[in-house]
Amino acid sequence: MPTSLVVGLALVVAAPALKERPGPDAASPVGRWVIDSVTVAGQVDKTADGTTIELTADGKLTFQFGAMEVAGTYKTNPRTVPAQFDPTVGAAGASFPLLGIYKVEKDALTLCLVLGGNRPTAFEAPAASNTLLLILKRAK
Repeated sequence: MPTSLVVGLALVVAAPALKERPGPDAASPVGRWVIDSVTVAGQVDKTADGTTIELTADGKLTFQFGAMEVAGTYKTNPRTVPAQFDPTVGAAGASFPLLGIYKVEKDALTLCLVLGGNRPTAFEAPAASNTLLLILKRAK
């Protein structure tokens, strides 16, 4: 068998291994979620009980606190570790951007957001921090 044919066959067989492999990809946070727990600077906050958050595929979000509704937008980067989640809530001119991270595990969405400062690197909201940790369950 000619050498060039052997090399050609080897390249064809090895080609799938030579393709660029995608980075890690987090599950999508799109959907309707109910807050299960909120921790703010190490303290559990019960005032958010019953709050829902809806995240649409086109980057819109809605917080529903009883009769009150707050709209905003969000961007994600699921290829980072941990995946990034950057919401902006409020009306134009009075919007409030946040930096955060997220993970989706089965029917649970965990968001860790910083209220000013550097993006969190872990899913925690220690005392004396400006970090908010939300654990949400997929609405049924």
